[in-house]
Amino acid sequence: MLLMQAYLAAINGSLLTFNRVPLPAGVVLTKKEMDTLSNQLIFILGTALDAEFNDLLVKLEILMVNSIYRLDLSRPKNSFFARQRENKEAKKVEAFLLKKSLMGQYLPALVTLSIHMIEAIKEIDITEQQAFNYFADYSGQNLD
Repeated sequence: MLLMQAYLAAINGSLLTFNRVPLPAGVVLTKKEMDTLSNQLIFILGTALDAEFNDLLVKLEILMVNSIYRLDLSRPKNSFFARQRENKEAKKVEAFLLKKSLMGQYLPALVTLSIHMIEAIKEIDITEQQAFNYFADYSGQNLD
């Protein structure tokens, strides 16, 4: 369940890249343009991630059915070990999402794709240096 939430959060987060692309002075995306760009990106992601997402859904359904059969209501839900296990699970989910999943592989490309989509809809050129600076900010790395 946590993996599915993280996967959907990554997809939602990718839609925010349009708000963070450095546009030239005086150029602003309208709500209609944002909606158009978001719809196009969701379509692209849906097409690219469909098989992996369906596989994750099947695994989630199997886990849910198995957990119902082994349901034990006598366990304490808020113990120290339960919290520690949740933190380990969150780290596993993050590692899978960023390093093994298609979504994680596509994240750097989504930045470039977002920049090109904005260039196309606004009919502007974003310089290579602006895109480079944006990618450095997005990735959290100093690429100078």
